[in-house]
Amino acid sequence: MFEPNKQIDITVVVSNSLNAYLPIVTYVEGETAEYFTLHGEPNAILSPRGSTQFTYTLTMPERLDTPGEHNAFIYASEIPPEETGGMAGIIRIGRKVFIRVPYPGKYVDITAFNVHNPNINQKVSFVIKTINRGSVNIENVYAVIDIYDAEENLIDSVTTNSLRGVPDQEIEIKADWLAVTKPGVHKAIATVNYDGETVSKDRIFSIGSPSIKIT
Repeated sequence: MFEPNKQIDITVVVSNSLNAYLPIVTYVEGETAEYFTLHGEPNAILSPRGSTQFTYTLTMPERLDTPGEHNAFIYASEIPPEETGGMAGIIRIGRKVFIRVPYPGKYVDITAFNVHNPNINQKVSFVIKTINRGSVNIENVYAVIDIYDAEENLIDSVTTNSLRGVPDQEIEIKADWLAVTKPGVHKAIATVNYDGETVSKDRIFSIGSPSIKIT
């Protein structure tokens, strides 16, 4: 999470899977690339099956006004032989580094909505993963899950447990449902409530026979 002037050291390890020497160079691209400082030289020669590491320091700026993720990518790239004069076929790998600026006030994202054990006449578990992207604590996070059959008929609703969360905290809420219904495609719509605000996500899943297991 963003903190004015905070410094973070980031070390990336680059390995050579070839049976040959590999000259490489490291660099940073992206929106926040200017805030990265490399310690040492950007160039290195990897021995066959060898590895090396590069260390950068990320110094966050005094302010970032736009909420959300601000990204940069640390790359390690093969240096092409001089005689080729081109870049085609070179090896390049990258690592994403992001600075997340909180949204003002209260703001929740749903990061995952999973359905476990969708079998007839058995307990189906709904698991909703959320994260507090806002700048203040949230006192009450819970969800109401509406369940629809293949004809879009509402057949049941369940409510999850309730939790609280501080900024940048992941919050997992759950609910169970006894699947007294016909087999086939179903849809669940989760409406997450957080201190008077809401956000929704839907999930398509199939109810099948408990005697059949798909792995």
